[in-house]
Amino acid sequence: MIGDYHLYSYFDFLLVPLFYMLFRFLIRLSLKNETDTWYKKNAYLYLHIKLISAIVFALLLIFVTPGDSQLYFNVAMKIKTRIIETGDIGLLVRDFSTLGDSFWTGQFDDIGMGLMDSLGNTLPVRIATLLSFLCFDSFIVINMFFGLCCGFLLMRPIRLLTYKGDKMLARLLFFAFLIPSFIYWSSGLMKDTICISCMAVLLHTAFAFFFEKRVLVFFPFVFATVILYITKPYIALTFVPIVLMVLYLLYIRKLKSKVAATFALVAVGIGLIITAINSDTINDILDDNIQSTVSLSENFKFQAEITEGSFFSYGEIDPSLGGVLKKAPLAITTVFFRPFPWEAKKFITMLSSLEGLLFMVITLALVFKAGPARFFKTLFTDPFCLPFLFFILVFALFTGLSTPNFGSLARYKIPCLPFYLFIMLRIAQRLPEPPKLFRKLFRGTFTPGDANAGLSVDS
Repeated sequence: MIGDYHLYSYFDFLLVPLFYMLFRFLIRLSLKNETDTWYKKNAYLYLHIKLISAIVFALLLIFVTPGDSQLYFNVAMKIKTRIIETGDIGLLVRDFSTLGDSFWTGQFDDIGMGLMDSLGNTLPVRIATLLSFLCFDSFIVINMFFGLCCGFLLMRPIRLLTYKGDKMLARLLFFAFLIPSFIYWSSGLMKDTICISCMAVLLHTAFAFFFEKRVLVFFPFVFATVILYITKPYIALTFVPIVLMVLYLLYIRKLKSKVAATFALVAVGIGLIITAINSDTINDILDDNIQSTVSLSENFKFQAEITEGSFFSYGEIDPSLGGVLKKAPLAITTVFFRPFPWEAKKFITMLSSLEGLLFMVITLALVFKAGPARFFKTLFTDPFCLPFLFFILVFALFTGLSTPNFGSLARYKIPCLPFYLFIMLRIAQRLPEPPKLFRKLFRGTFTPGDANAGLSVDS
């Protein structure tokens, strides 16, 4: 148990199988009328993987390594108890600071009270409180709800691309979402699950606007942006502009004149650079992020000196833009390729090490097969690769520098991992003959004639 509430009970031996069967029924029901065989089969597979991953996630937290999810659950149970005692349903939306010190009296409640100072940290608590009425206060079942809902939202952009857009693009995105750590860390009662769900909604609404001309998707787009900003502002500030940039590049591709399209792209790029250089607001945000990044790095460095763990060091970081950029290659390499096998000390870092090794192998295989010229030409001319490249570089830079701990980094880096893999797959798709390794690992994605495959923006 944690706090005042047990994370599991003998009742779970009945609840978990019952809800598992219920969720399987809902998955089958949701896919009943699908006509595309590939999508139906793989959506069924993916949603079951998410469901099982959520159960594994909850069990590992209960019996192996505790985390924030238990604290969220503990506070959620306290909120539910207060609602039942007072009948005040308004607690679900009110500021938790109004609860008073007497509310925080249990074990670990000093930590819980500190977490609840942030509005973003209260969001999973509010959702868990609401779900607890449906899940009979089961920690495992609440995690199953979180994981499966995220899975459904992740499949939405893939479904739209399958039926309305580009089927090959849908397959690339599907394989990008199959990264084990991405699945695991987006399957539980955590802010990460909420963030990934919001990112999926942003992708789906953007594709719906482009392919189906659905103007009303503006409202879920804004809603997802607000929730993402509340939960993790730095993801919203980097990802939302990237989604808009993808839309812009897709519309640029529809211009009949290549000269006009190139001129428009260059003009916007120059305009953004000039605006960024001369904008005091942007510079202030950048300075704040740099200072925060260096501060977090120093905090982890202090922890490494007094505790044992999977810590590493970048050395001294100058708290300036130039100082951060000097560390950029090391930070970005760390996010995507480390820990190296000899640096992994725990089970979770060993799994992350295997992923990093696979990322390194497929990257090198692709660069050697395509050649540097073709590799970078595709990278900088594809309407998906270029924006996603910008996102993963910025995200990896600040996340890598601020988190010199392999255990924490394994979770914090998951928003950018699928887009890194997507870029690699997209470049491989545009080759006359993708590397043999890609054809083996991602069967059914690369077929003859894929060199000219791509988004049909003229339809």
